[in-house]
Amino acid sequence: MKQIKEKPIPFSTPMVQVILQGRKTQTRRVIKNPEYYGCLTGDCPHVHRDDCARSVSEHSPYKVGQRLWVREEWAKVPMTAYWHDSTIPHRELTNSDARGDGWWAVYKASWERVSPGWKSSRFMPRWASRITLEVVSIRAERVQDINGADAFAEGVPCSAWSEMDWDDDGYPTSYVKRDQQAIEEYEELWDRINGKTYPWSSNPWVWVIEFKVVEP
Repeated sequence: MKQIKEKPIPFSTPMVQVILQGRKTQTRRVIKNPEYYGCLTGDCPHVHRDDCARSVSEHSPYKVGQRLWVREEWAKVPMTAYWHDSTIPHRELTNSDARGDGWWAVYKASWERVSPGWKSSRFMPRWASRITLEVVSIRAERVQDINGADAFAEGVPCSAWSEMDWDDDGYPTSYVKRDQQAIEEYEELWDRINGKTYPWSSNPWVWVIEFKVVEP
């Protein structure tokens, strides 16, 4: 069986934090050329939706069982620095890690102190990554098709998670309110990250990647 190649995947600092908290188990990534996937545009020979879903997942750049190593904001710092603190989440680097003997890789998502000179996630090499994910499932959908449960799986805080509300017939309404609030907060999050190129209003096709954290 052909081994699936690892892929890097970037996350913003807030998203790394919710991954570490165990609250984020999904991520959505824009499908750059949806016209390539005939099933998404309706230009395909399939009769059943399951056939379309299977075809799309087979051609996805992400595969079930694939490992994704997380790129995040980080810094390479000497172990002897004056702010040295062994309680800071870090990776002790070795000579095989780009001449890292005597150095640490530290991470912005886990450290609120003065910046030692953070590097963009784009420049994180594999050896500095501390989080590895495994793809559990993959599907394609429009970003606006997200439901409340998936919005929570994306890690939104949702300010509507509060006391139970009841309607006039004695049925709980807070679940509906909570889910809608979660979707609205995800919309805000989406536009902060992707709004310049793929705004929520354009409703782009996305890969919905469900994942779990595994040992590197």
